[in-house]
Amino acid sequence: MAAPPILNKRYNNFLGLDLKSTDLVRPIEFASDTLNAQYTKTGAITKRLGYQARAGSNGGSGTFVYAKITPLTSKEALKIFQNVSVDYSLISKEAPELLTLDADLNRLTEAKIAVSYTGVDPFASISLFFDETADEFLCTVEEGLVTLLTFSLGVGVDELVPVTVTDLASAITALTDFTAAVTGSATVPAAFAGIVRAHNLSGSNDLDLIAYSWDAVNTASGAGMPGSVTNKNDSAFELASHAQINNILYLSNGYDPVHKYDGQNFYYAGLPNPTVTTALVPVTGLVVGTNYFHTVSYIQKDAGGNSYEGNSATVLTGLNTTATDKSFNVTVKNIEAGTGYNTGCAIADGAYVSSAANPAVVTVDDGSGGTHTHIVGNTAYFLNTDSGDYEEREIVATTGTSISLDNPDTDSIAITDGSVISNNLRIAVYRNKTSAGTPSISLLVAEIPNDSFNPTQVFFDDVLDANLGAEFIPPATDRSPPPKGRYLSAWRNHLLVAGNLEAPRTLYWSDVDGPEFFPSDRNSIDTQGIPGDRIKGISPNNETFAIFLDFSYSLISGDIAAGNIRVDHVSHNVGLASHHTLREVRGAVYYLSREGPRFLVSGQLPKPLGVSANDVKENSSRVDPIFDQIGVTGEKVYNLSKAFAVHDNLGEKYLLFLPAESTVGADIYSNENSIVLAFDYTRDAWLKWDTIDFGGGAVELNKAIWFQERRYSSTASNLVYNLYKFKEDNDSWDYEDHNKAIVFEYKSQWEHMGEPSVFKKYLDLKLFSVELIPNNSPDIDWAAELDFVDGFGGASGQFCFSSLGWGDGPWGDFPWGDLSEPHRKLRLGPQKAKALRIVWLNSQHQATPIITAWEIQASTPYKGFLK
Repeated sequence: MAAPPILNKRYNNFLGLDLKSTDLVRPIEFASDTLNAQYTKTGAITKRLGYQARAGSNGGSGTFVYAKITPLTSKEALKIFQNVSVDYSLISKEAPELLTLDADLNRLTEAKIAVSYTGVDPFASISLFFDETADEFLCTVEEGLVTLLTFSLGVGVDELVPVTVTDLASAITALTDFTAAVTGSATVPAAFAGIVRAHNLSGSNDLDLIAYSWDAVNTASGAGMPGSVTNKNDSAFELASHAQINNILYLSNGYDPVHKYDGQNFYYAGLPNPTVTTALVPVTGLVVGTNYFHTVSYIQKDAGGNSYEGNSATVLTGLNTTATDKSFNVTVKNIEAGTGYNTGCAIADGAYVSSAANPAVVTVDDGSGGTHTHIVGNTAYFLNTDSGDYEEREIVATTGTSISLDNPDTDSIAITDGSVISNNLRIAVYRNKTSAGTPSISLLVAEIPNDSFNPTQVFFDDVLDANLGAEFIPPATDRSPPPKGRYLSAWRNHLLVAGNLEAPRTLYWSDVDGPEFFPSDRNSIDTQGIPGDRIKGISPNNETFAIFLDFSYSLISGDIAAGNIRVDHVSHNVGLASHHTLREVRGAVYYLSREGPRFLVSGQLPKPLGVSANDVKENSSRVDPIFDQIGVTGEKVYNLSKAFAVHDNLGEKYLLFLPAESTVGADIYSNENSIVLAFDYTRDAWLKWDTIDFGGGAVELNKAIWFQERRYSSTASNLVYNLYKFKEDNDSWDYEDHNKAIVFEYKSQWEHMGEPSVFKKYLDLKLFSVELIPNNSPDIDWAAELDFVDGFGGASGQFCFSSLGWGDGPWGDFPWGDLSEPHRKLRLGPQKAKALRIVWLNSQHQATPIITAWEIQASTPYKGFLK
């Protein structure tokens, strides 16, 4: 007598890939293979989210987020100190910026179409979406039940002449009672403007359609990071790294000096060493005494609100022993334009007569009739002869011959002809008081603006001893600029640099006085490792700091500010493949080793990320076999040194990009064999995605993932670095990659009921789909594979979930007989086999399967003998 049928139930216990276990022993909750799947918060299987192009090609050397906070101006700070009313809503606001690097830095800016409707119809809607039939993006505008506009937007990517936001705005404005105004770049492809589903414009419910363009950040003359471009096809090329400290973003690539971006300008970090000479002025002056020394140093007050003073230089002025009082000419070397520092500057062209205007418009040039180098947003630093003080003012407008200074309190401002107006780059001049011997204390004479247009300038020192300012406190250590290095990190408010091409095992860290000061004679260590090891990445990890080499790693602990640190060489067998895979996730550091993904917690020995179910010693990750590339050749080999990871906080995933590369001419780019391994750390599940390219970098901004590709375009005949954003609208339209359908595949473990040698009859398959995604009506294909053979023909079919449920579909729109239960049942055969695997499939545009659970009914009428 045959045994009763058995129900194999698979309910919400899905744990992703386990490639370390064989098909015979893999636990049933794991998948044998996946493609473009993910899990919902409740554990159901669905497609990964799709993405859309949002900006055109730029950069290619790294993508970064700068968490910009606009600091208080000196006047706002004074008002707060004096308890004067200040509008706090206008100051100190965080406004994160998305940046990309080529040789220079570029900032993402909006290209906006403001759409409005002034008619009386209660329903006037606009939609933007990809139309599968037309194979292009469309914009439709409806008024009531009438479609007024169906406008083709093309696809935006790989188009020589794309439809622009200006074209779209013109088409909308041509409609009666509709207007559309463009701000920002007018030439951005309209297909980059995001997805909109039937937004009702009636009742002043206006809509901003947002696409994006790249605007170049002002780069100081002589600065920039050309090494990232000239070496982009080098076999050892890596994207630039970054760290943010004290509201400043620091960038480094190993080829060029470390740069800083202060939200306004892009220039060298740190300051050079000054030089100074002095001479007595052979006329009567105000200074009385003997043994005078002058000391000078450079000071940069950046747009992030920091003030950094570099090394100083001191000279003996001379012995003033005559009865006649004297003064001094102090000749100091300027930081000139073209040296890479923040040298925005202007020279007053004629006197600016005392005025209480706002703004104060000052005629300027470069001192020889040429053009000044200030931009809007710079901070002008100059001598106001009306107040007798050096002052700061924001530059709110510029022309080729003038700068306009913000003067909200309408103070009197007077500037003499030829006065230097710097971008808050200063030269501090100090002098001691009269002394019988060698003086030990110097005091401030003045902080003068740096003249970027001349090699030197002469400062006339005629200040009485009694009128000298604050005491100069010499730094205890050298304040040299940061060394070159591929890798940057921040730990305990110190900037750390590693990956120096000439010292590949050396780690450097900044001085306690500031992240831009690197003492050349201290604050560095040479790490130990096996022969041939070099530093591959650095990262903080709670109370420790990790230094990763190719095949080992070390830990720093202790007080880095005091130099009281301990270095422990921890492991000789677990190194790092790529610095750009190091990501902090819930107190741990996730990263990619040569063997596979690992994680580190506070200096403990590394552990596999997602331990294999059958690895009792916990030595390996479930996806480690992917990294065993023995026998893999050509364009299928993963270049692990260019692997890149991003932490998706909202999606609770660690996304690890593995690039496989191809070459066209000299250009190397990520090809279609590249994959993303997604680790869902709340479910301890690995999943595999394709058609995603993080080759230009990826970041999380405002809870969304943005990434840049590194792809060869036959249309452009060049590498392209278009910017994409993962969708997040909780709508079926989320499930599409720009203009491509997402191919979804989920292969269960082999169902053999513990008897892989015994025939069974697989009878029925029942699918549950109990969750809802708005506007989603998927068809879920399935196929049965038999007896541990990929693709071996079993039954196949389709579950249709296109109806909404009994009575939920609008009358006339859905067929009579809408099902009321969120499940479907189909016959499998009966299918005679020793093992069976269900493969779930979907490749629809704008649709995703929701697989909550399934059941397989089988009978075992055969005796348990080997077959």
